[in-house]
Amino acid sequence: TQSTWGAQRALSVFTAASLDVNLFASECTLPGFEAKYAVAILAPAAVAALVAAELVVLRLAGFGRGAGLGQQLLAALVLLGPLTYLPLSRSALTLLDCTRLPDGRYYLDASMCVECFAGRWLGLLPLGLW
Repeated sequence: TQSTWGAQRALSVFTAASLDVNLFASECTLPGFEAKYAVAILAPAAVAALVAAELVVLRLAGFGRGAGLGQQLLAALVLLGPLTYLPLSRSALTLLDCTRLPDGRYYLDASMCVECFAGRWLGLLPLGLW
């Protein structure tokens, strides 16, 4: 049916958005760990905004007159929220995965050039807590 196709389309878009950034050989296009981390955190939010915008545009074009826009947005949130929760949580927690080296300092396991609890790491902390 038409509603099943719409759900499958939305799921496929969100599945692509919640994939691990490391799967795309992003070292060649993203300048460093900070950029990769920002993309991993912000990509699901950007896709959610696009889905919401698509719902609004479809509503303005005359589709979906059966339910209110608020109900459609809530349905999209209920459907897509759980799909992004785990990948987004995993990405956010990457910032807290630190290892203590023999010199007594802690470094990120994902990027050993980023010292935890200092400098660049502190710059990423607000993004990770968002």
